[in-house]
Amino acid sequence: MNQDQLDLLNFFLNRTFDSKRGQAEILLLQVFSTQENRPLTQHRIDDIESKLLPLVKPEYFAAVKERLDHFPNRNEPLTME
Repeated sequence: MNQDQLDLLNFFLNRTFDSKRGQAEILLLQVFSTQENRPLTQHRIDDIESKLLPLVKPEYFAAVKERLDHFPNRNEPLTME
């Protein structure tokens, strides 16, 4: 995992329900691992959002959604940039 991925992981984990952090971490680590072998597609981003967003505290939903929407080129790695 590179530093950008670690930063993104921490960003998400700090905004999820405490009881859902383990689930969010597993999901994101799977995304990072899969991403090494194939680019993210719009379908994959939608799938990630559908699994990740319900784990996010309501007060952080907009910030997390914005971060996910930040990736217009789905062939680029999912990072904080």
